Amino acid sequence: MSDQKRKVTGQFNALLRYKASVDLFHVLADLGIEAALAHEGALSLHQNAPKGLREIKVVVKYQAELAMGTEDICNKVVAHPNGYRFSSKAKNGVLGLEYDPIDPFMDRKKCRVEFALSGDPFPIILEDFDEVLCIQGIPVMPVHAILLQQVLLMSESDPAKRREVSVALEQDCLDAIGDVVLEQLSPQWNSRRVLDAIKLLVLQKPGRNPSQWIKLGVNPHVFRAAGPITIATGPPLSQITARAPKTSVEDESPSPITDISLIPAQNTIPATDHGLSPAAMETAPAVPENDRVVVSLVAKVVVSALSALGFDSAIFGSTACQLYGNNRTPGDLDILVLPPEPFHQDQEWIKQQIVNRYPAHFTLRPGKTPGATYRVLFYKFGYGIPVPSVFAGARECKIDILLPGIMDLPRLSSSDIVWRENLPVVPFLTLVVQKLQGWGDHLESSESHKFKKHPIDAQDVVELLSLLESLPMTSLRPWSEKSLMSDQFQDVRSASPTKYVLVTGLTFQDQLDVVGVIQTPVTGGAP
Repeated sequence: MSDQKRKVTGQFNALLRYKASVDLFHVLADLGIEAALAHEGALSLHQNAPKGLREIKVVVKYQAELAMGTEDICNKVVAHPNGYRFSSKAKNGVLGLEYDPIDPFMDRKKCRVEFALSGDPFPIILEDFDEVLCIQGIPVMPVHAILLQQVLLMSESDPAKRREVSVALEQDCLDAIGDVVLEQLSPQWNSRRVLDAIKLLVLQKPGRNPSQWIKLGVNPHVFRAAGPITIATGPPLSQITARAPKTSVEDESPSPITDISLIPAQNTIPATDHGLSPAAMETAPAVPENDRVVVSLVAKVVVSALSALGFDSAIFGSTACQLYGNNRTPGDLDILVLPPEPFHQDQEWIKQQIVNRYPAHFTLRPGKTPGATYRVLFYKFGYGIPVPSVFAGARECKIDILLPGIMDLPRLSSSDIVWRENLPVVPFLTLVVQKLQGWGDHLESSESHKFKKHPIDAQDVVELLSLLESLPMTSLRPWSEKSLMSDQFQDVRSASPTKYVLVTGLTFQDQLDVVGVIQTPVTGGAP
């Protein structure tokens, strides 16, 4: 098929789907049935891309009081006064509807309609139907729910059902989903059944690269190939969605892990399930168990939590150093919260909001300083999860929440923020100055626990300076940081050069060279 013909066909199918959706959802609304468009039809509306087949798939919120299965829904739609364009029709043993637009311009083409139920005792495709979007007047599933439905299909024990999974649709969803942490959207993402299905999806794709799943919070250890396992399945979805069941269906998955999907790696998949030889299983992707992945995932959880509360943020401190390229594993996470103006709360209020919203992930403890009125926020690692040695004792990561003005931290605009590894960080030179200030404060501190930190600060600065030549201009933006950081750099100039040389081995001129990057115009850069 030529590109032009494919385009015309896609536009025709999109129009037919749209007409079927408009008529169908009017009838469902009259029947009091809460539902949303799913699968390719939904994603094409999200992307405003006229593509896909002449079929629509609809997820219906299961309502126990109505006790309706998919067959009941089909019958009620056909019997409705405005349902005359629909007729019941089975395909591959699944009862659905066929939509006839009764339009001579549609060339007698018809559209297939299939339903799936969401809600206990059925697989929960969407936790909260308040997330349903209205696009072009049609209720549409959010992208993460479209993706979850594909994964649940992959978890079917029936190979014929697994063949219905669209690898192209899965990839399109991964590309469109944005920066989210899946486990915060549905506990299904932590079930054994779903995690095994995700691994199957990765194994059947060319290159077998799980990086997109890992960025969404899926534990890297899920993709380790260490021997066969069996998919933890309940009854096939095709069986339990035909009619409302008389008894509940038990999910054989273990209780959800309330962490960032860092699940111990004892799971693999039988070669018979995906056609791979045992040798191929041995070479399946094994994501390194490095500290960098763990710290980045924790940072993503915190940034996502703040975003859900309506706050922009930017990472600074040692985690930002690592994101720019330093090798040291951070011992905590420092994050600058950028609230809208005016803002009349403090960081203690923000910490409490995070804990209130995500109590399974975060906890607050009183500060250790005698007479302290502040509390310290911690992210909690689940037990049995491998973590960096710096977190191994208490199995938690301290989160420092700061606001602009504290520690001379600037108020950043969205254009000031630099994105590294899909995480927001403070600008590079802002980070250098912040580290230099921390070094000076710790060096002159009379408190031993602070004083002993100064060599670490110095080493961070040395590593950051070594990155200057390799950083792209999108990360190193002296023209935009000049006004932002000029006062702080004056403070840096006043630091003792003798002390700095003794600790870092750098000459003071090296330090001034960093300042000069800001004070000297950059040829070809932005004004």
